[in-house]
Amino acid sequence: MGRVTEIERSVGSLCPEELKYVFVAEYVEEGGMRQYENLFFFSANYAIQATNFASQSEFDIDWLGKSIVNLKLESKEPDLEKVTDKSRLSVRYVTEANCHASLRASGNNCAHLLAIVRSCLVPNFVGG
Repeated sequence: MGRVTEIERSVGSLCPEELKYVFVAEYVEEGGMRQYENLFFFSANYAIQATNFASQSEFDIDWLGKSIVNLKLESKEPDLEKVTDKSRLSVRYVTEANCHASLRASGNNCAHLLAIVRSCLVPNFVGG
């Protein structure tokens, strides 16, 4: 996790707001292997995505402040609150400026992603 700490330090110096959440987007393959995708950092009004975070520093910074026009959640579970090892959650947001990101989670990471949806994404809907 040393790499994540290094990236968090860099992202923290770029973001004009305090970072509230760090999230590792991941999914489980058919054979049960967990695959890590991207690293996300959220503040009240910004989302910063670190792509290929294991080997390089490449950041996309999205302004979220009251600009989200679409939020899509997909889950294999009917009750998002009951997280199990088999839980899967996929979230995609789109902003007025057509910035978008997709985040995936499995198992206990679903609860973390849902907290980000509630705290950082839903409050930033246009007109919200």
